Amino acid sequence: MAIDLLNNLAITAALLFIAGKFFENRPLVLDAILKTRLYGGLWAGILGSLLMVSTIQITETVILDLRHLAIVVVAIYGGPVSAIVAGFIIGTMRILLFGINNASIVGCSIAIIMGGIIGFIATINMRKNHKYILMNSAFVITNSIALTILIDNLVISQKILLYYIPISIVGGLFSYSIVEYIRKSNVNQRNMKYYKMMADNSTDIISTHNIDGTFKFLSPSCEAILGYNQKELIGKNPNDFYLSEDSNKVNESLQIVSNSLTPFTVEYRFKRKDGSIIWLETTSKQMTNSPGSQKEIICVSREITERKIIENALVENKERFSNLVRHMPNPMIVHKDNKIIFANEQASKLGRYSVEELVGKSIFDFIQTEYHSKTIDHIKDLYEGKHDPNSLEIKMKTSTGRYLDIEATSKYIRYNNEGAIQVIFRDVTEKRRLERELKETHDRFTFITENSKDVITILEGDGVVRYISPACEMLFGYTVAEFVGKNVFQYIHPDDVGEILSLHQQFSNLEKEFVSITYRYQTKNKDYIWLETVAKAVRIENQLESILLVTRDITSRQEQAIALEESNQMLQRLSMLDGLTEIPNRRYFDIKLSEEWNNSKRMGIPLSIILLDIDYFKKYNDEYGHLEGDDCLRKVANLLTTTLKRPRDFVARYGGEEFVVILPETDPDGAMTVAEHLRSNIRAENIPHIKSKIDDNVTVSLGCSTMVATEVNTPEELMEMADKALYKSKQSGRNRVTRFLETMKIGV
Repeated sequence: MAIDLLNNLAITAALLFIAGKFFENRPLVLDAILKTRLYGGLWAGILGSLLMVSTIQITETVILDLRHLAIVVVAIYGGPVSAIVAGFIIGTMRILLFGINNASIVGCSIAIIMGGIIGFIATINMRKNHKYILMNSAFVITNSIALTILIDNLVISQKILLYYIPISIVGGLFSYSIVEYIRKSNVNQRNMKYYKMMADNSTDIISTHNIDGTFKFLSPSCEAILGYNQKELIGKNPNDFYLSEDSNKVNESLQIVSNSLTPFTVEYRFKRKDGSIIWLETTSKQMTNSPGSQKEIICVSREITERKIIENALVENKERFSNLVRHMPNPMIVHKDNKIIFANEQASKLGRYSVEELVGKSIFDFIQTEYHSKTIDHIKDLYEGKHDPNSLEIKMKTSTGRYLDIEATSKYIRYNNEGAIQVIFRDVTEKRRLERELKETHDRFTFITENSKDVITILEGDGVVRYISPACEMLFGYTVAEFVGKNVFQYIHPDDVGEILSLHQQFSNLEKEFVSITYRYQTKNKDYIWLETVAKAVRIENQLESILLVTRDITSRQEQAIALEESNQMLQRLSMLDGLTEIPNRRYFDIKLSEEWNNSKRMGIPLSIILLDIDYFKKYNDEYGHLEGDDCLRKVANLLTTTLKRPRDFVARYGGEEFVVILPETDPDGAMTVAEHLRSNIRAENIPHIKSKIDDNVTVSLGCSTMVATEVNTPEELMEMADKALYKSKQSGRNRVTRFLETMKIGV
C-alpha cells in the first residue's frame, strides 16, 4: 500500500514538471486571466484522474489514492476557479471510472465541495505555505472520515489510515516543494528572456566581460554605435580601442569593479571602426555567485559624444564666468522708497533681468506677495536703526517666472547723499532644496523604521547599538532604550558568534561591504530565534564608521527547513525497509552483502548466507486470504529477527515469501546451526496452515552456503549456492535445512 501511494507521488511529480513547462510563460496565479486558471483546473483534473487509474482497491467500491493533492496544488496558485474545475473533473471521473455506488458518490461530492472550500481558503490573506498546509490537512481529515465511514472493518480502516495520513502529509509537502521549485525556475527563465529582449532591443550597448576585460557578449546595438559587429569584438580586449590618454582611467575602473560588488561608472573615448572617435559612458558591475567569487563583469554603455561637446562648452563658459566673478562683487542692489536705484551685473544675472529692467522698478515687483508684509517691517526697522545690518529670507521672481530662495543682507546707507537701503543677495535655493530633501528623507526613514516589521539597526564600528527601530520590542522583547548602547554580539548564540565576529572583522578590514547572514539570537525571555540579517558597511575615508542592519525573524522558515530535512532522512530510511514486514528490503540487502563481502575479502574470513522460503505459501494465501498472508509474513520476519543474536547478523525480505540471512564470520557448521534454530523457532510458533502438504502449521525450507571472498569469486556465486541448497531442501521434502555441496553444480 505504501508503495502504491508513493507511486501516486511519482505520478504527481512527473505531471507537475510537465505542467511547469506548460505554464512557463503563462504563470498560474490568483489574478491570472480566466483562461489560464481554467487550464490549471483542467490539468489538475487530468492529474487526479490519472492518480485514480493507479489507485489502491480497498474494497469492491472503496479506493485509495492521493488525488486530493491535485486540487490542493492548483487551488493554492489558481484560486477558486481552478480548484472548482479540478474538483468537478475529478468527481465526475470517480463515477465514470468506478460506477455509481455510495463510495463513488461520496468521493465525487468530496472532490467538488472541498474544491470550493479550499478555493476560498486560497483567497485568504495568509502566508502561502500556511494556506497550503491548512488545505491539505482539511482534505486529509475529510478523506479519513469518509474512509472510516465507508469501510465497515475498523481494523482495516485503521491500518489504511496509518499509511494514508503520513504519506498524504509528507506527499503534500513534497508536492508543494516541487511546485515552488518549478515556479522559481520559470521566473528565472522569464527573467532571462526579458534580459535577452532588453539586450537585443536596447539602444545602449549591453556587454559582458571576463575579469581581464575581454568581451564575452555584446548586444546588437554595438554595430550602430561602434561600427563593429558582435563577432568582430567577442574575445578582443577593449584596451585596443581606447585612446591612450584614457587607458589608465578605464583600467582603474576595471580594477575597482573586479574588487567590489558596487557599480562603477567611467567616461572615455573609443575608436570606431571607421576611425572616428566617440565618447562612451559605461556603468560596470561585477556579477558573482557569492561574495568573493568572481565570475564576470556586465556593462551598460551609451554614447555621450554630443553631451561631452556641450559639457566642454559649459566648462569653457564657467571658466570665463569665474574670471568675471573674481573681479566683481556679489549681487547687489540699492533701493530708496522701495524703488531700485542701482543694480550691478551680478544682480541682473541672478534675476535674469538686464540692469535697465531692474533700475526704477519697485522691489515688490520681484518679491513674492506673501513676503511683502515681512519686507515692509524689515525696511522700517532698518530706517529706525534696528537690526543693522539685518538678514531676511525671501522668494525673488526671475524673468522666467521662477522663484529663487534668497538670503538678503540689508544695511541702511547714504547713497547720493540720501538715505537708502543696500541689499546684498545670496542665492540659497539649492541649499533650501537640499534641506527640504534632507527633511523628507529623514521623515521617510523615520516612517519606514517606525512602521516596518523588520528591525532596522545602526551599529557603531565596534558593534554597539547607535539606533534601533521600535520593531525590536516585538521581535526581541527589549525596548529601544534597553538596546541602545549595548553590544549586539552578547545576545548571539554561542555556536554562531564566531562566524559573526569574523564577518565583522572583514568589514573592518575592507574585505566586505555587504553580507546576508543567518544566525540565532537570544530574546529577553531567554529563547533563541532564527534571524536573517542584511548588513551594509558605512565608511568614511575607508574607515568603518557604522554598520546598517535590516533584520527579520525566519524562525518558522528555518524550522520548516529542518523539518523537511528530517522528513527526507525518514524517507531515505523507509526506502531501505520492506513496507510490509518492516525489516530491510532487497535493496538494503544488496548494499549489506557488498559490505560484508568486502570485509571477508579484506580479512580472509568466511561469510555465510541462509536463503529460506515459506512452504506452500500460495496455498496459505488461497486458504486464509492475503491479509492473513501478510500477517504471516510479518510473524516470520519477527521470528527471524529475534532468533538472530549477533549485532552484525542481518535478515531481509528477499521477495514474496523468501527471506535471506547474512552471517558474517560464520563457517558452514555455524550457518547450519543458526539455520536449524530459525527453522525450529518458526515451526514452534504453531502458525496454522491446514493446506500444507507436510504439516498442519507453517514451516520453512532453508539453504545455506559459505565462502571466503577472493578476487576470483563473486557475491552472486554465494547467493546461487544458497539457492541451490534451498532447492535441494524443497526436493527433499521441505521443512529442512540443506548445506550447499560441491555436487550441486552452480549454473546448471
